[in-house]
Parts: sequence; structure tokens; C-alpha cells
Amino acid sequence: MRETEREELPMKRLFYSVAGGLMAGFALICVPVSAETVAVASVPFDFHIGKVALPPGEYSFAVGTGSTNMLVRKAGSEKPLIFVITGLEIHSRSSQASLVLQKVNGRHYLSHVWTGLSTAYRMPLTRAMREAEIAGARPELTFVPLQIARGGD
Repeated sequence: MRETEREELPMKRLFYSVAGGLMAGFALICVPVSAETVAVASVPFDFHIGKVALPPGEYSFAVGTGSTNMLVRKAGSEKPLIFVITGLEIHSRSSQASLVLQKVNGRHYLSHVWTGLSTAYRMPLTRAMREAEIAGARPELTFVPLQIARGGD
């Protein structure tokens, strides 16, 4: 192999690594226009999704068809927050569309987003939620009603 070919090889790898990373990042933030679930909730207190603390307010929740990401947007904000859905639960019974928050150590953590039919999206567990679960603590549950804007399951 010539000297110039040896120098070009790492540059090609770097180029493909950067290009692949950009494409993967773009795929994560793109959400199909036809969302499977779009819902709105008014949360009257501070709460957390994973490690992210959010103030009280009106929020929209959207999950794209076939997506493992949930977009959460505070009313009046142009920038959505993206969270990876850690599970999808299917139940035979229906329930009211709502956010399910666990209160652990005085803080509210979003654990599930119920769509109102048979689907619940499970959100990331936090360290506090895991520790409470391991300790056998029964967290207080708070339900915040969701209004399904369009779509649904």
C-alpha cells in the first residue's frame, strides 16, 4: 500500500463515521407528519421525565407511527424534547387517557402515558424510581387527564 493510501484510509473512516452519526441523529429527531398519538395535558406541578425537570404547564405528547421516540413540547415552545420509550404495554381493558406520575421523595416522575384505549407507553425509569422499586416502596400515583388531539390507537 502506498503512503498516500494509508493516509486516506483513516480520513475515509472518519468521513463515514461522521456521516453515519449525522444520519442516525437526523433519524432520531425526525417524526412522521402523521403521528400515531398526539395528546395534550395540563400538568399543575413540576415533574420529571427521566433526568429532565419540567415546570408546570400545558404539554403535548406525540409518538410517530412505528417510532420508539416520544416528543414532548411545552405550550409556546418551538423546541420539542425527545425521549426514548422504554416499553409498550398492551392491555385488554380500556382506561382513561392520562399521564401516570409516580411521586418519589417529593418529586413527580412520568412513568406512563396512557392513550385511553389499550396502549400505555412506558417512559424511562430514573434512579430514584429504581431505588424505590428495589426498596419495595409503593410510590403515590398521580393521574393527569390527557386530551387526544388526533390519531389514537
